[in-house]
Amino acid sequence: MNPAWIRFDANAEPLPLGHDVVVQFPVGIADKLHYHEANQLIYGLSGEIENNNGKKVSIAGLFGHYPKGEVHGATKITKEAIFL
Repeated sequence: MNPAWIRFDANAEPLPLGHDVVVQFPVGIADKLHYHEANQLIYGLSGEIENNNGKKVSIAGLFGHYPKGEVHGATKITKEAIFL
């Protein structure tokens, strides 16, 4: 299955469960605090974020897992970021 390519839009309707997407985030706050109705796995392809200590970190090769119902988000993007 080929993943869909989307540019992040905080006002968009959520996708149904079970979709693979490539998400492109512009510089700024990527999203509000939120959770998902299913486990979420992410993999960073390119870009940079600012971590909780104020340090800029490359996301290339970064893997993340957010269990169903875990609140996450409010990520500060410092260089356009692309996640799978």
